Amino acid sequence: MNKLFFNKLFILFSSLDIILLVIIIKKVFFLSIIIFILPFMISYASNDKTIAIDAGHDCVYDRGASVGDVYEGVINLAIANELADLFRKEGVSVVMTREDGNHLCEDKFIKKEDMNKRCQIIEDSNCELFLSIHLNYFPSSNYKGSEIYYSSNNSNNELLANIILNQIKTELNNTSRNIKKTDSLYLLNNTTRPGCLIECGFMSNEEELALLQTKAYQKLIAKAIFDGAMLYLNIV
Repeated sequence: MNKLFFNKLFILFSSLDIILLVIIIKKVFFLSIIIFILPFMISYASNDKTIAIDAGHDCVYDRGASVGDVYEGVINLAIANELADLFRKEGVSVVMTREDGNHLCEDKFIKKEDMNKRCQIIEDSNCELFLSIHLNYFPSSNYKGSEIYYSSNNSNNELLANIILNQIKTELNNTSRNIKKTDSLYLLNNTTRPGCLIECGFMSNEEELALLQTKAYQKLIAKAIFDGAMLYLNIV
């Protein structure tokens, strides 16, 4: 009887060893995909691609939302530059609507002229996608996290917005929101290239505003957006 008991015990532990081995093999397999295959996917996606990046507002005349002497337009540009660097390192051509703190008007600042120039740059670039970088503000300080808006102008907009938001959720875990469809945002409503507008966080939330001002967090946001965009390019 003791012998039978030990035989059953041996069989049980042998089965557990096999199950454990299978789990380890699966983990190693998926880890190998992340380490070895994903970089090739990104490299493939980057071939002959053009991305347009719009840093919302400017740093002088239309600085967007503000808290004290902290302005949305300044942070937008910092995140946009981090994002552009990531694409360029992968061999993707980048077109930016602005690369400094100035507006895009010929003379004095006129909002509609500035917005039309941004739309024209995006359209003329013939880009595979465009990303408009913004920050949110709400009277209540309770709200935080990213939001993404898209329009019905291009059939791929919803897919792009979903992929990027899911990537932000995965890498930053800063939101539980879903993407939002709108036809009321001028830039989205007057461009035909695939694209979306990304509200990276809320300036009205003190904790999030502190993060948004740091280079480290700006890099994290840019990386999540970049990863989502590259995944999109591998799908379409």
